[in-house]
Amino acid sequence: MTAEDAHAGADASSPAASTAAWQDPRTAHGPDAPAPPEPGAAGVVRRDALPHIAYAPAHPAPGEEGWLAGSGRNRTRWAVGPQGEGPARALGLRRVRALIDSHLEPDAAVGLHHHDSVEVYYVLAGTLQVVHERDGTREEALLQAGDVHVIAPGEAHAARAGAAGARFLALEEAGEAAAAT
Repeated sequence: MTAEDAHAGADASSPAASTAAWQDPRTAHGPDAPAPPEPGAAGVVRRDALPHIAYAPAHPAPGEEGWLAGSGRNRTRWAVGPQGEGPARALGLRRVRALIDSHLEPDAAVGLHHHDSVEVYYVLAGTLQVVHERDGTREEALLQAGDVHVIAPGEAHAARAGAAGARFLALEEAGEAAAAT
């Protein structure tokens, strides 16, 4: 931990502990995005080499109201993605589209959205209020560290951090077509 991290009260896993520059999502996901990092010695990609993307709002959902519209800031480190599935393939992870270390600020929210594949949230710290729609019914749950939330393909879902923020891993499965190639 650097002196700056200590001053900010950050531990080694916090966004403040990284020396990498935080990217704007408009450039990090586009066709001019930097090439994904390749694993080095012993298959290691160091945290400062990973794409660091800061989303504000965390995940906008136009047309939704309140926190389901998305709000606050989400600082993410992409262990796999967002520039494609190349790093996952290099690591032999043929069924993984994205693996994201996500830090939501206090009360920040990932707006209501959906994917064409399975997504799993694993809460590392703080609390995460999740909402998802299953069979036309909207369900809610409050997750704490160690809890897992599984979202089936096509299910709309959203998440909001508690008063202390939340850190969680998001794992998104690659679709069948991607896995077959």
